[in-house]
Amino acid sequence: MILTFVDTETTGLDVMQHEVIELGMLKVEVDRNWNYGQIECYEAKIKPRFIKRASPQALKINGYTSDKWKKAIKPDIALQKFKSWVESSDYLVGQNLIFDYNFLNQMFDRHGLERPKYPKYYDTKHMAQALVSEGKLKRTALDYLCESYKIPSMGRSHTALVDVFRTFELFKKMQLDSKPTLLNFVKPYNPFEDKNDGTT
Repeated sequence: MILTFVDTETTGLDVMQHEVIELGMLKVEVDRNWNYGQIECYEAKIKPRFIKRASPQALKINGYTSDKWKKAIKPDIALQKFKSWVESSDYLVGQNLIFDYNFLNQMFDRHGLERPKYPKYYDTKHMAQALVSEGKLKRTALDYLCESYKIPSMGRSHTALVDVFRTFELFKKMQLDSKPTLLNFVKPYNPFEDKNDGTT
């Protein structure tokens, strides 16, 4: 089966005001025994349309500068790649994937493009919440989880591709402690309804 790990960086948290400026994806072949095989990755910096609306705090976190985004691609190019990978995947995986899902769908709508047909998905934040409920973890945020599971950053954290790889390593390790539950976007896991931890 094919698992595609997804992460985005955005100009803020408001899906109506802010936008995706970076997309990272990791496609992994997995057999029935959860042995991981061939890996393919994709990373794109995306030209913002409404940078004046951006949250300064968000730009500081994800490292946006006009110089670093000088060679950024148009949104529709990244969206076509995303749709192709999503529709060729058996499952998606992400950390708080409903956040990325909402922002990417808004992006499809803004550009008049058809949304992908999404498969079911696994969420490492959802897996972590089960462990929090059991008293095995204290929080569900990605930085905390990577620290707890001793997962290093292969680059600057809070950039899309680095966080995709962190989520991939986290998913593999958390499977030993928490059986992943298949979720769907009809009734997705929404951690913002959870009082324990509303961060990505």
